[in-house]
Amino acid sequence: MLQEVRMHWSRELLALTAGVRWRIAGLVVIGLLIVAASLASFVCAGRAIAAVFAGRAWSDFWFLIAAAAVAAVVRSVLLHWRETAGERTAAAVKQALRTRL
Repeated sequence: MLQEVRMHWSRELLALTAGVRWRIAGLVVIGLLIVAASLASFVCAGRAIAAVFAGRAWSDFWFLIAAAAVAAVVRSVLLHWRETAGERTAAAVKQALRTRL
């Protein structure tokens, strides 16, 4: 049996994010960039593997391996930023909640 899923916005919870909404939006943007970097890494690695199995010369696909490595490094940097920014944002929301209580 399928149930309809409705999203309910809590004004009280939304009020707790008053000082950190831009941070939360930034975290969403960073998350989307992480997805893009992951896809770029996977696509480049897959194309490089396909080139190996196709018997192509190293000079035809070395840049794909380099691009996959760069995308993986970019992804790891973005993950670090997201984690640290997420921790700071959560701490700010907790502090606002504690002050309010």
